[in-house]
Amino acid sequence: MARGPRVGVEFPAILVSTDGHESKVTVRDVSARGFRLEHFDDLREGDEIVLRLDKGETLKGRLQWTLGNEAGGVFLDPPPVVE
Repeated sequence: MARGPRVGVEFPAILVSTDGHESKVTVRDVSARGFRLEHFDDLREGDEIVLRLDKGETLKGRLQWTLGNEAGGVFLDPPPVVE
């Protein structure tokens, strides 16, 4: 499957795991279907998460991969508009 174009960003966010644990992350890029973020927590492939952005927006996602302090996933809700 071809990956769509990605847009580099630097959005601070709060990642909320299914058990309610919250941690600070930085969203580093987004595409129409997914995202990449920087984190300093114990995240695992397959985790369903909520990203709470600074402006009160929330986005549901599922992590597809983790490597070191980076993770990538797909949006479970319609993605944000990136301009």
